[in-house]
Amino acid sequence: MKILLIEDNVDEAQRFQDYFVSCNDVELIGVTGSASEGLTLAAKHYPDAIILDIELDEGDGLHFLLQLKKLNLPVKPYVLVTTWTSEHRTIQAMKNNGAGFVQSKFRPAYKEHGPEIVLGILRDMEPYFSCGADGVPVTQHYFSPMTLELLKREKISEALGRIKINRGNITQAYLVEAIYLGSEMLAGGEFAIDMENVIYPKMEEKFGVKRSAMEKSMRTRIEYVWRHVPQEILAHEYTQYVDADKSKPILTDFVGYYADKFK
Repeated sequence: MKILLIEDNVDEAQRFQDYFVSCNDVELIGVTGSASEGLTLAAKHYPDAIILDIELDEGDGLHFLLQLKKLNLPVKPYVLVTTWTSEHRTIQAMKNNGAGFVQSKFRPAYKEHGPEIVLGILRDMEPYFSCGADGVPVTQHYFSPMTLELLKREKISEALGRIKINRGNITQAYLVEAIYLGSEMLAGGEFAIDMENVIYPKMEEKFGVKRSAMEKSMRTRIEYVWRHVPQEILAHEYTQYVDADKSKPILTDFVGYYADKFK
């Protein structure tokens, strides 16, 4: 069972991590106290289940659930919410927006056995993770390598679309390919992407275009985006530092940033 833990209390998060280490059926794919980072991790790793605290340092559980709906993941993860609140309307809002179970932290045994209680619920519910409301399976959790590649490329395209690098032109295809190849390098254990020796040669072979032409095309598109897309959108979507003098990211940094997001 692949689990994503979204919990901003450091001690509480550590309790879950320590317990999950002893569980052979659990793979903890990420831990964060941030709603936005949780969305990024969900989009990258397709968890089977998410343990979600309502109250977070950055964002909140309800906003996370609303945004999770928009990710269009191939299989929706089962979401178990943990909370200190007993406010009925808040709990109902969580259930209405995708929470499968709401676990109160006021439960007497939770203080001592929270991780065991939560994982017990997830284990009980695991046979129904991929079922609709009527209990009928809607899909399987198994994806071929080709399907996973297509899903990753789709997510990269969606991310570029949010900064107005839209589908339907060759430059967008170049950027998707460069980011995809970079993400595979990082996922394979490389510490940085290698445009010159790895990415450009593969792109030349695929597109039949010289690297100088592809590089110019991608640089020009990035410059256009940083001149015309509202800064508030760029600040939200591209959080890596941009040199104020250059006023735009260099191509390698841009590809590397998105490659790291989708590795």
